[in-house]
Amino acid sequence: MATDLTIDMLREIRDGLRDLPQDMNTQISGLRGEVSGLDTRVRRVEHGLEGTFMRTIALDQERRGRFHIHQVERIESDVDNLEARVERRAQQAERSA
Repeated sequence: MATDLTIDMLREIRDGLRDLPQDMNTQISGLRGEVSGLDTRVRRVEHGLEGTFMRTIALDQERRGRFHIHQVERIESDVDNLEARVERRAQQAERSA
C-alpha cells in the first residue's frame, strides 16, 4: 500500500515534469508578446520625444537668430551714426582750416 502510494506520487511528479516545459514555453511566448508590445510603445514615446526635442531646438535657434539679427542691426546703426559723425567732424575741420 505504501509502495502503491509512492508509485502514484512518482507518476504525478513525472507527469508534472512532462507538462512543465510546455507550460514554460507558453509563459515565455506570452512574455515575448508583452515585451514586443512594450518595445513598440517605447519606440512611439522615443519618436514623440525626439520630435519634441527637435522642435525645441529649432525654436531656440530661431530665437537666437532673431536676437543676433537685432544685435547686428543695432551695430550697423551705430556704425552708420559714427560714420556720419566722423564725416561731420571732417567737414568742420575743412571749414576751420
